[in-house]
Amino acid sequence: MDSKYIDSVSKLKLRFEERGIKFSDLRLWMKKHKIIAAGSYILQTLIDEDWDDSDLDVYILGDTYNPPPNAKLLKTNFTSKYQYQNMDIIRVTEWSVGEKDPLVIQIMSINPLEFTSLKDFIDLYDLDFCKVMFDGDTIEVMYPESIKTKSSEYGRKDRSKTLEEKNRWYDRKKMRISKYKGRGFNIY
Repeated sequence: MDSKYIDSVSKLKLRFEERGIKFSDLRLWMKKHKIIAAGSYILQTLIDEDWDDSDLDVYILGDTYNPPPNAKLLKTNFTSKYQYQNMDIIRVTEWSVGEKDPLVIQIMSINPLEFTSLKDFIDLYDLDFCKVMFDGDTIEVMYPESIKTKSSEYGRKDRSKTLEEKNRWYDRKKMRISKYKGRGFNIY
């Protein structure tokens, strides 16, 4: 592994602990339930940026887990296939953790009948630079060149089955492109 990403685990630990989140407890929780964190919170650590209103997206195959350590339940949304961002997610649960500056952890339960690995699921992300994962020990970057150049093609395929789903997909695509262009990324 590139030493840059090893250093990033230390930076990630610092980011959590600055918010009052005990990193060792979070790591144990992730490892116990085979949870991975992915997306923009990890990306921010890699590129030394801090974006407002950012949450931590974590994923688990199936729907059985204990809450994060010292967490407060915010909300639970049960979903059906293709209902949430055109992805195969069973349930989305949001928790608040941290004593100083609470962080929202959004837990997405992935349908294990559709995916055999979380990495395969993360590879469906719409933007290559967001395809970064933390498993409690290491950070894995699927497309390092995309992070280095801060650029990506918009890659999510429209899997909509209804006009309503197609409209949600299109609105989300516009929102994601605008958000990341505002953060200095090039999306083509």
